[in-house]
Amino acid sequence: MFDLYGLPPAGWPVTMTGQEIFRARDGKLAEVWHQEDASGMLRQLGLEPPPAIMRLAARRSARRYRRQHATTRRRGRRWPDASSTASTAGPSRRPA
Repeated sequence: MFDLYGLPPAGWPVTMTGQEIFRARDGKLAEVWHQEDASGMLRQLGLEPPPAIMRLAARRSARRYRRQHATTRRRGRRWPDASSTASTAGPSRRPA
């Protein structure tokens, strides 16, 4: 057991789900998107953020996504280049 976010161990097991999406280009790994459900784990520990904070975070994430992908849609491309997304905030993107 270990401290999480500076909190002592809860004494019961918790789970955390997640997913990874890989994109290949020319037979090589080009990008990786990683997402984990930290809020679900915190909910199991009784540390769920207030609903207002979650709504604010969801709106901010949606605005960032729309802003980031607006130019991609205008160019008629389905996926952004790894080089154009490497410095953007958001999900973890590791160009190959």
